[in-house]
Amino acid sequence: MTEEEFFGYFDGRRNYKRENRQAWYQNEHTGVYFSFVVPRPGDSEELAKRHQASFSLNLYRPHFFGLEAAPELDAFVKRFEFTVIDPQERDSEVFSIERFLSNWNRSNEFGYKALLNAGQTPRQVQVRPSSELEAIWRWNYELPRIQDELGNGVFVPRVVWLNIEGVLNSAVVWGDGIATLIPAVEKIVIPRNELAPRKMFSPQRDLCMVEQSWLDQCLAPLETGKYPLPSRAPGYGSPPERVKRFVRGLVPETRKIEGVPMDKVLNAELL
Repeated sequence: MTEEEFFGYFDGRRNYKRENRQAWYQNEHTGVYFSFVVPRPGDSEELAKRHQASFSLNLYRPHFFGLEAAPELDAFVKRFEFTVIDPQERDSEVFSIERFLSNWNRSNEFGYKALLNAGQTPRQVQVRPSSELEAIWRWNYELPRIQDELGNGVFVPRVVWLNIEGVLNSAVVWGDGIATLIPAVEKIVIPRNELAPRKMFSPQRDLCMVEQSWLDQCLAPLETGKYPLPSRAPGYGSPPERVKRFVRGLVPETRKIEGVPMDKVLNAELL
């Protein structure tokens, strides 16, 4: 494999960019990142011959990092017909997604324990059950497909984590009551523009936030089965009057809100 072949392969794949001698993967929807690297010019001939490329995925991450990396690694290995050398295995081997996930999950769990034992964790560690993390990851991972399926008439929001005065919440944005596929998250963030209170005949933009259950007043109930998370289909193109009344009647949010990166919400079972 030449360097030109290496970067040519990744140039045609979503979420990759070239960074020095790396093909850096970063998914803006899921927050997952990892990298493939080709040997450097200064590496020994034997090292370059034995390792035509290396793969790096950080530890102390939510388990879904491995789930997203596995098919990318599998496709790369198959494209160049590589065998792999896992630091935890003695000999080179044919790549297996199942073996990779088993080894990485074991290493990731060790990384959790090592940092905990060394007292290097942040003062406040954010955790959620693995099942919840995976369901949210799958929603975000499939977001481009779902958006393409529904078209431009319905907005599909990314699920994010918010720290609201010290409490972690899953959330999505539902701006001005527009047609949105709203998944089962804890908080709905509602930026108001056209539906904001008016002053001197002009809307005064603000931000509101409600619990998921509040949407029962104006939207269809949550339905399961079609998408990675239960969700509310809007059932309209332009916001109907009941939705406009609901959004206009909200009180602006005044609490302190901070975004929490996806890689900072860890598996509760591992902590």
